[in-house]
Amino acid sequence: MHNRYLTYYIIYLASILLKYHVILTKPIVNYLLRYEFITIKKEVDKTFFVDVGSIYADQ
Repeated sequence: MHNRYLTYYIIYLASILLKYHVILTKPIVNYLLRYEFITIKKEVDKTFFVDVGSIYADQ
C-alpha cells in the first residue's frame, strides 16, 4: 500500500507544480507518462489528467 500512497503523493505534488511551473514540469510529466510510472492511472484519469488538460489549454 505504501507504493499506492506514494504515487498519489507524487501526483498531488505534480498537480501543484503544474499550476506554477508548467513549462518546467511538462518534460517530467511526459517522462513519467512515457514509462507508465503512474501505475494507478485509471483511478486518477478523471481528476488529475482532466486538470492537466485544462491547465495546458489555458496556456
